[in-house]
Amino acid sequence: MAHTAWFHPERVDALITMSVPHLSRGGPFPPTEMFKAMYPHRFFYILYFQQLDAPEAECEADIRSSLAKIYYANSGDVCAEAYGKSGFRGGINRYRNMDRDWHELAVLDEMKIRQPSLYLAGEHDSVLRYAVGMNLMDAMAPYYTDLRGKLVIPGAGHWMQQERPKEVNQAVLDFLRSLRSSTSGNTRNDRVRG
Repeated sequence: MAHTAWFHPERVDALITMSVPHLSRGGPFPPTEMFKAMYPHRFFYILYFQQLDAPEAECEADIRSSLAKIYYANSGDVCAEAYGKSGFRGGINRYRNMDRDWHELAVLDEMKIRQPSLYLAGEHDSVLRYAVGMNLMDAMAPYYTDLRGKLVIPGAGHWMQQERPKEVNQAVLDFLRSLRSSTSGNTRNDRVRG
């Protein structure tokens, strides 16, 4: 989430967001209401996650199988041990807080991300197809003043940093190097190393 770039710009020299396109608060009404309107007769995981306990119980009953459904490139084994220790509640609670964020962060509707920014998405990331008939990557533009690139990582899904780490790391390093070369002499950005 890009909130730190807005609220503490002195702490964020540049921003890289992955998977979920930044769209300010995301719409004229709370996210769960929007999703109910978008998916009236279809299962949608964020709506399912609003229930207490059932999603965690289902995911934790067979962690490897649950992760295999989440990760496009069958990299569920990467995190199975970690989820075995922590469970899924923390991650699922993030989705349960979306409406609260929407109500409490109305100021974001008027704010733009001003730092040099890069967006990365996996070619097979279902997030890019949430809004039927809308290109979410194109919809990001009004919320940035310096969006320098939107890259799609071939062969990756939502968890591209685990599924295609070399490609993601290369994109991150290329972006950081471009900042270094375009800001020479700017001591604030001298912290950016490539």
